[in-house]
Amino acid sequence: MKFKLIISCLLLAILAGNSFGQKTKVLDKNKKRPDWVNGIVKDYIIAVGSGENIEAAQDKALLKVKENIITSIAENIQTSSNIYQSEKTANGVTSIIDNYESSTQTKSADISYLKGISLSQVEDFYWEKVSEDGVIKFYYHLKYPFSEMKLRELVEQFEKADRELTDMLNNIVDNIGGLTTVESINGSLGSLQKLEKSFLDQRKDKASLGITKLNEMLKSILIYTIQNKLGEITYSLKLGDVVLTTASSPKVTSNCAKITDLQTGKTECKILYDYSGCYDDPSNSVVVSYSFGQQAKKSFSIDINSNKTEIFTNDAVNISPVTTDGNTVTSAKCSMTINSKYDNPATIEKITINWGNDNAPVIAENLNIEISGKGKHDINFLIAQALDKAKYNTKNQSMVSGTILYHSTSGQKFTNNFSFLNVTANW
Repeated sequence: MKFKLIISCLLLAILAGNSFGQKTKVLDKNKKRPDWVNGIVKDYIIAVGSGENIEAAQDKALLKVKENIITSIAENIQTSSNIYQSEKTANGVTSIIDNYESSTQTKSADISYLKGISLSQVEDFYWEKVSEDGVIKFYYHLKYPFSEMKLRELVEQFEKADRELTDMLNNIVDNIGGLTTVESINGSLGSLQKLEKSFLDQRKDKASLGITKLNEMLKSILIYTIQNKLGEITYSLKLGDVVLTTASSPKVTSNCAKITDLQTGKTECKILYDYSGCYDDPSNSVVVSYSFGQQAKKSFSIDINSNKTEIFTNDAVNISPVTTDGNTVTSAKCSMTINSKYDNPATIEKITINWGNDNAPVIAENLNIEISGKGKHDINFLIAQALDKAKYNTKNQSMVSGTILYHSTSGQKFTNNFSFLNVTANW
């Protein structure tokens, strides 16, 4: 108990130094001062606490008993002793107690003996009410039984708890790469933060590295778009290539749409919304955000035109012969420029060209020409209909009209009528 003797002597020296030059007068006490007060007695802990009243002094005395027991355990554990002694040399008694209390808080949490330290276990006590330079103060002294056998028992319990914490640390760190839920990441982070405080050796560094890695994982969670179509958004939470799940519900807002359904908790999350209140505005969006230590946030654009399909033409129609038979063009190639008003695809099924009132319409069917993307698209198709060169020419009729029959991806059919388009016929 050499280390304990050193601490006791230092504490007595501090008390003696503080009392030097003070005018101290004992105003009251519960009995004659026992011989054990401020002394050292085998198989006992002698502790003293001070306060503005007896209750406060009593509580501090019990706390000193616990600190002394923890200190005794530290002296008997080789792995902690070296750290403890170096802290003592560097920072003094107060630092020793603070650091060791921090490192043993979790380890001693389940040791029933430390929980059961109470006045009922005290063998003897003594208190004084004193005046120190006119300030009233109480000192409460305790004589608490604590044998060498009990110390060895507590050391064994402490070492067992310490091993369990090491196993817990290794298990958490080794399994960081396999975490697939946000809750498991946060749970591991919270556990490592507690463990970090309970270690003073290299295990503290291991816990710290794990904490850093878990925080980086939380920062790296992204909201990944699976599908964003008008009225419905499907997404997932991803950490690199790993899809994460979470029991937490996101905050979902929109500047124009009304959220009608939110389906979460699976590898794929779905949001349904009513966009009837949205105007054609590029700023329209649905914003999804999660807060789990770090914030993951994403804005999904709302394009109210994304389901619309509309094509038209206002450019010249160019027709050139492919095969001829005397005065008849037996097959021809037609080139047209088609404009798409929206990005949504359209499939052209049939084009009819009216080339003069006296001529039969020129018809091209079963075209299945797909137009995708907003803007102009050049198309070419074959006219298998026989054309009389004398009737179907630009001298007789330089302008044409007609219709374009097409359908959207949903199968909805549309017709575009065109008129007064210049036509060129290369024959």
